[in-house]
Formats: sequence, C-alpha cells, structure tokens
Amino acid sequence: MKKRLLGLFLCSGLVLPGLRAVEINFTSPAFEIGTTSLHALLTSGFTFSLGSFGSFTPTVGNVTQWQGNFSCLGLIAWNTDFTQYSQTTTLAANTAPFGTTTLAYVWGYNSQSVSPGSEWILLKNPTWLFPASATLLPVFWDASDPGTIAIVGHLGLAQVSSDPYMQTASVGPSVPEPATYAAIFGAVALGFAAYKRRRAD
Repeated sequence: MKKRLLGLFLCSGLVLPGLRAVEINFTSPAFEIGTTSLHALLTSGFTFSLGSFGSFTPTVGNVTQWQGNFSCLGLIAWNTDFTQYSQTTTLAANTAPFGTTTLAYVWGYNSQSVSPGSEWILLKNPTWLFPASATLLPVFWDASDPGTIAIVGHLGLAQVSSDPYMQTASVGPSVPEPATYAAIFGAVALGFAAYKRRRAD
C-alpha cells in the first residue's frame, strides 16, 4: 500500500517538478466586436495562435517572413457566440523557441500566407514571457492586459461599442482600384498618340 501511494505521489509531479507542464490561458474579452479591415464581423474561419518567433522580430515590413519563423504552442478558432478567442494550452518544456526570456505573441489570421484576402492581427505584451515549465500556477494572458499592442491590425478599448475592439488588417498584395487602371490606360493611350504624331512628322 505504501509503495502504491509513493508511486502516485511521484507521478503527480509533486516530487519531480521537471515532469510538470504549466498551463497558459490566452484569451480576449468576451462580447467585444471583432472585424476585418472591410468591417465584416470575424468568423470561425479566423484562427488565433499563441506562439513564439524566437529571435526573429515581426514587423509590418517583414510579414512575408512571419510564417517561416513562427512556432505555434496552441491555437483556437474565433468564437462567434462569445465574440472572442479563448484557449488553454500547456508548455511542457522550455526548449527553443519557448525559453523563459522569450516573448509570446498571439497571431490571428484567416490564412498564414500573404495572398489576396489575407487578414491578420498580431498582438504582443512585454509581460507575456513564457513561464518556466515547472510553474505550479496557471498563467493568464488577456488581450486587455495593460501594455498589449497590435503590431498589425488594430486593438481598441474594451466596452466601447462605437469602435471595434479588435480589427484585422489586409496583408495580401494590393489590388489596384478601377481609377488606377484608367489612369494607366490613359497614360499608355497618350504615349501611343504622341508616338504616332512623331512618326507622322
């Protein structure tokens, strides 16, 4: 009987903390408005991933490199009933790129590729550092934590109904407006007319 109790005690991780895994809950406030850059409500087609970029620093100017540098720890689809993302994941070891001094990010997207129609939001907070995997208490990271910013997209104020709390940004190649096509065609036509006139002279 004593051996059995000792076995249960050892398996519980109370004696061997290295066998523990810390729980991390990443969430956004419920019942807040989330929209795309075209002001459409976010759908369950949007995924929110908690992860790390390691030594890579994501910026607006290097979005084409994000997918290749991002390591996902946990993900969840946007919840259209509660209009939020909320998920609990576990960190079993602080192996790269999830070291204790590494910044965590929450990346929301409908596609990880930079293509027409792709919409992203990337959130970070200087306090979101991966905890030691042997940490006893769970960790909670909320998009409303003071200091949270959106590197891409927009993060507004909670409980302000006139403004979307969370808004994704378009990261796909821009499609020229019809007026742009008209301007290009007009420039080509003028150039061709000048060319014909010069030849006639």
